[in-house]
Amino acid sequence: MSAVIVCGLITCVVSSSVQLLWRAADEQYQANHLDSAMALLQQIEDLHPGNLPARIGRATIYQRQREFDHALELLNVALTQQPHNAELMQRVGEIYTEMRAIPQALEYYQAAKRELDAQKKVDQSELLHRMALAYHHGGDFTTAEAFFRRVGRRSQTAAFHFDFGVTLERLGKILEAGEAFGRALELEPTQPQARINLAALHHQYGSVNGSISHYLVRLLTLMVCVRGSTTSLCSDIYDVQYVIELPSTPEDIRFMAMSNVGAAYETTRDIVSALAWYQRGLELIPTMTFPDEFSAQSAHLHLMVHVVRAKVGACIWAHSELEFDALWAMVSRMQLALGVPYAFPPFDSLLHAMPSGDRKAIAKQYSTKYDGNNTSRTGEPPVQHRLVLEDEQEGGSEPRLHVGYLSYDFADHPTTHLMEGVFTMTDRRSTKVVAFGYGRDDGSGFRERVVQTVEKFVELAAASFEQSAVQIHDERIHILMDCQGHTHGTRMKIVALRPAPIVVNYLVYPGTSGAKFVDYVVVDRYVAPPAELASAFTEKLVLLPHSYQVNYYEQVLNSPSRILQRSSLWERDDPKGDNEAFVFVNFNKIDKLEASVFATWMAILRRVPRSSLLLLDPGKFFHGDRDETATSREVKRNLWREADAQGISSSRIRFVPR
Repeated sequence: MSAVIVCGLITCVVSSSVQLLWRAADEQYQANHLDSAMALLQQIEDLHPGNLPARIGRATIYQRQREFDHALELLNVALTQQPHNAELMQRVGEIYTEMRAIPQALEYYQAAKRELDAQKKVDQSELLHRMALAYHHGGDFTTAEAFFRRVGRRSQTAAFHFDFGVTLERLGKILEAGEAFGRALELEPTQPQARINLAALHHQYGSVNGSISHYLVRLLTLMVCVRGSTTSLCSDIYDVQYVIELPSTPEDIRFMAMSNVGAAYETTRDIVSALAWYQRGLELIPTMTFPDEFSAQSAHLHLMVHVVRAKVGACIWAHSELEFDALWAMVSRMQLALGVPYAFPPFDSLLHAMPSGDRKAIAKQYSTKYDGNNTSRTGEPPVQHRLVLEDEQEGGSEPRLHVGYLSYDFADHPTTHLMEGVFTMTDRRSTKVVAFGYGRDDGSGFRERVVQTVEKFVELAAASFEQSAVQIHDERIHILMDCQGHTHGTRMKIVALRPAPIVVNYLVYPGTSGAKFVDYVVVDRYVAPPAELASAFTEKLVLLPHSYQVNYYEQVLNSPSRILQRSSLWERDDPKGDNEAFVFVNFNKIDKLEASVFATWMAILRRVPRSSLLLLDPGKFFHGDRDETATSREVKRNLWREADAQGISSSRIRFVPR
């Protein structure tokens, strides 16, 4: 039976040619051969003048090449031919969004929505998604969230949930952001951006719930899988290295993945693996295509900040001064002079010998990132202060000062170990103590004692920055002690909203915040000699007479009757014990052990025969797992090598688990 001919010969030939051209153009586009793809699309238009898909395709290529004027010209011509085409209106809006011309973008999006409403089209998920992105890029994260929620779970695209997660993170809704990135990975396990952002979320805010650490663990199983493990765990986990090695993975995503996997390893104190990933990123930079030389130098700067910090953590001191000098030259040239934002954080400045004025400049510039969004959705400050001492709920009979402590570390952590005494010893007749915690509840006795000791414990882990500020204000806090500063887990955006009349930088970060919204810093004359360093702080100094650091010996020793004087802390349980060798102790974390300080310890050991130095083991031990980590081995080798070079036997440098 002969076939039925439904088209003329010329039409069939043209259609066949167009299909071949479309296929070839798509292949060239996917391979990033944009000029070749553009030429093929032009051939389609030559065969079919006014072909709308070809014209949109050419506009897409122009957009990708950032030739926005050419893209808009093509789409506007198409709109004159089809003035009610909502898809064309949306595409124009997308280009204006990328140009950050948000009012124009929203104008076209709203026109597209009117057309879809007139057509009674129910599913407008893609358009609402694009409108949410426009509000996000315009800095109106609250309205962006509202548009994302209008779509809700109706959208089954990984891109939607990823974008929603980014907006939630900007609002400080960290738990929801982690869940959104998780949904993106459930829909598209191969999406590298969601994995990268989950690692970054954990790196910046810590694990405030199980989902973030769960996906971080999935990310970090990469190295096990790469080594050929056949465990069922690896069979269920997408190999991140595969994403990095895929030829189709964009260079910027590949570089970002390497950098963030390194940062994730650094967070878990696996410095050896972190440095390996950072090195891969550094080797990739020369092969990448950047818009300009400034962008290339910026990428190198951001990665070198991580490299230098990781080497400090591993006590890799060879050439460290030269490396830091090179890094600081980049920071001075690009971050301070040209305004590359936030590459070198204030905390890192405390790890290096540098002028106090430079530290202040770094902190001031870094803190500006919290200044830009310190109003509510109405444009007004989210909190209005009224400084009243009377406890109104108790009838105002006794004036009390309301002091709030804001921290990520209300858990089994050194911050809480130190602060227990503050909460225990505060006079409740004159002071009301409220703790605001946004870190994970680790179920420890330390956490439980904080909750029981303070007058009120307010959980902020699931609250946004603005919601947190409002809750602090609602407790009528007079003085807010920010116990995080520029350290891991900080939510300084809460403090930037001025939820209390007085804000104090307290305990954890003994440097300047550089922030206009922080009034005081608690220090002592040793940490910050006022005659020398008062000008290095943007805050007013509150000098404690002995030490700014609090200690709670009663809880540590758990036997109050023995603590009669400081010297009794060093008495042996057995008065007849062997006293032939003196043990010096340095129980700071290893990443705070500078080369000059270690050299001082070596000089002391040379002067005191048979003495030894006890340090904290940098390895992380789990219950029942005594295996030594690669980082622990590396640090010990480095310190023993340094000791030998200074004439001290490595046997005199000992380590104990943390």
